[in-house]
Amino acid sequence: MREIFEKIIKNEDTRKNLIELKSILKDEKNRKSFLFNFADKKDVFIELLNSEDAKIRKNTAVIMGELRDKAFLKPLMNAYRAEKTLFVRSEYLNALGQFNYSEYVDELRERLEELRRTEVTDSDRKHVDEEIRSLNSLVSMYEGSKKHIFTGINKKPAMILLTNRNYSDITADKISGAKTFNAGVMVDEGSITIKEVLDIRTYSELLFIINKMKTVDTDIKSAAEKIVKSDIFKFLKELYDTSDTFNFRIELKDKMDLQKKSKFTKKLASEIERMSNYRLVNNPSDYEIEIRLIRNKEDRYNCLVKLYSIDDKRFEYRQNVVAESIKPEIAALIMEIAKDYLKDNARVLDPFCGVGTMLIERYMYKKTDTLYGVDKSAEAVEMARLNTDYAHKVVHYINRNCADFRHEYKFDEIITNMPMELNNNLDKNVEEAYKTLAGKAHEWLNDEGIIVLYSHNPEYVNRYFSKEYKIVLKAEINKKQDAYAFVIKNS
Repeated sequence: MREIFEKIIKNEDTRKNLIELKSILKDEKNRKSFLFNFADKKDVFIELLNSEDAKIRKNTAVIMGELRDKAFLKPLMNAYRAEKTLFVRSEYLNALGQFNYSEYVDELRERLEELRRTEVTDSDRKHVDEEIRSLNSLVSMYEGSKKHIFTGINKKPAMILLTNRNYSDITADKISGAKTFNAGVMVDEGSITIKEVLDIRTYSELLFIINKMKTVDTDIKSAAEKIVKSDIFKFLKELYDTSDTFNFRIELKDKMDLQKKSKFTKKLASEIERMSNYRLVNNPSDYEIEIRLIRNKEDRYNCLVKLYSIDDKRFEYRQNVVAESIKPEIAALIMEIAKDYLKDNARVLDPFCGVGTMLIERYMYKKTDTLYGVDKSAEAVEMARLNTDYAHKVVHYINRNCADFRHEYKFDEIITNMPMELNNNLDKNVEEAYKTLAGKAHEWLNDEGIIVLYSHNPEYVNRYFSKEYKIVLKAEINKKQDAYAFVIKNS
């Protein structure tokens, strides 16, 4: 570090050595060491801001931001004001973000508004967009992004509910006139309120269909123009207290590689910003709207909107999870699949309860008497207790290996998410769990009792439950993951 800096001082291969120093200073220990050893030579960087070489000025600005020395704030702002080379300007702004730049916020805001009004040539567009994004980030960080109040809870817009592909009909049956398709359920405008949709537990995501932008071309300018000229602002005005500026991000579902995806989304976001006169502002770290593009069979994009300011409390209780935890919408779906076998006022046991999701969803589905959860992981049991308290439910949790669990009365139902093999590593303990459950279930269950289990190892279910029990239902949840729901009678 000392050798490199000495070369910079002597103007030897300055650009190359700045790049090397920039890389070294990303390490916090190196940064502190540099500040300690060269505190009296920081004017070297201030002088380099006057270099005739634009790339030297750019790399110097990055280093000044990394060092975060207060003495750099004013020189960086002065350099930004004077800079004529477009690709350098955003680097000054990014460096300013490392300091307390409050005294310059008004000036930065004015510059942002000025740039938004300025006509820019295609050749300059990329760098001007970078400057706008940097300015917007600085102003937003200081002022905070304006959050809009969602007021459309009783509106009935057109919607898409993403569901399990095999059981979209279970969700569709809850909505009059809803239509199923391969990824979920389509709901026409005027069919059901958003509030009513938020009471349905068997879908994973709620997306919105915007009139005049259901599909867009893969051409960036064409796609941006269609989005901006659609009914998106009318839609936002109907669901929020205002239709002024909204922060958004783009989610692209396409098989192109990550680098191409990033390039495409950045260009599209910039076009949407410009064409909307910045009523839509791309802010991937702080957004209320997601514009989701999904490649279809016609080589176009289905275009949907997700709103992050909708207060979806369906699974709010799930504050704690572990790697093996079942998704709550799948647990809710399993209750629907097994509904003909579940009884009112049932006594329910989960011998592999994890964080409690299966028991809580069973509680939500139909009235129960008592619920018990057993798990050998003390951490998971504590998480389950916290989740259950958050759900305002009552479940009795026991930290114990289920092989050692005894109870004074028998249960009507065993409902559980079976342990699974993580990262495709074979685990003898997983098969042992099925063997233990098969051996103990007769002891735990009433004569007419049932077992509802979610399994990623159907071969173990067949091996241990096909003789002394009766498998009355096998439902494929995810073929790719080899995931099934079973209902098994204690026969």
